[in-house]
Amino acid sequence: MQGSLLKLSILVFSLLCLVFTPCHADPTNSFAHLKYSSFPVLVVDDDTGRPIYRATVHPVCLGGTPYATNSYQTNGKGITRVMSFERMLAVRVVREGYKTNTWAFMASNPATDHVLRLKRLQE
Repeated sequence: MQGSLLKLSILVFSLLCLVFTPCHADPTNSFAHLKYSSFPVLVVDDDTGRPIYRATVHPVCLGGTPYATNSYQTNGKGITRVMSFERMLAVRVVREGYKTNTWAFMASNPATDHVLRLKRLQE
């Protein structure tokens, strides 16, 4: 009997918590009309067109979070997915042996890969 009473008490307490406490808080979004999404980015060697493995892609901060703490690395096919607000995407790409470069482009079509070309440094 005590076990059943304990289970009932836990159930009632859980239901009260759900009713009187929000399940989650949405992050503050100063661009409420824009959706936060991921976009494919392909990084290739400018001369050969071959994918660049482990290039680091940094979203350029366009007003604070979530950009300031995010960075992404390309896989063996030179691809990564970058989180950004849906219309505009600005990134800085860094890879040892290549010139660092920055791009800004419209990211409104998430099905389209954005090809970013890095020039190899002259030795």
